[in-house]
Amino acid sequence: MNSKQLLLAFLILGIIGNVYDILFHGVMLGPTYATIPSMADNSSMNPLWFILFDFIGAFLFVWVFSRMESSLEKNPMGGVMYGFLVGILVTIPGMLYEAVMYKGFPLWLSFAWIAGFIIKFVIYGAVLGMLVRPKKATA
Repeated sequence: MNSKQLLLAFLILGIIGNVYDILFHGVMLGPTYATIPSMADNSSMNPLWFILFDFIGAFLFVWVFSRMESSLEKNPMGGVMYGFLVGILVTIPGMLYEAVMYKGFPLWLSFAWIAGFIIKFVIYGAVLGMLVRPKKATA
């Protein structure tokens, strides 16, 4: 990936990640969060952190892809496979901890997060696969 592709992918995935999180956590799971005592009072949370963290995650996703791209297909399906593998690696261990760390945290919500984040990373991968173009051979 050249630096222009890297920057473009980072910005696009950061925006996609923020929109996805608003829909997934705000619209779909927001009412559930309100019923969990440890999550109900979020008045001390600054939403700017969530925006920043999505952009950091998008940067790392693109950066790791750029380091591994020689072993990945440079098309949407190659990106989907990369996103799926990253999603499994990053999400499963971390989200299962949530159920044991917080009192009253339902195990089913950990599984919902696992599914949701794997879907998010697959979307990231598909978009990244569309943005990355193989280098054309020069004659």
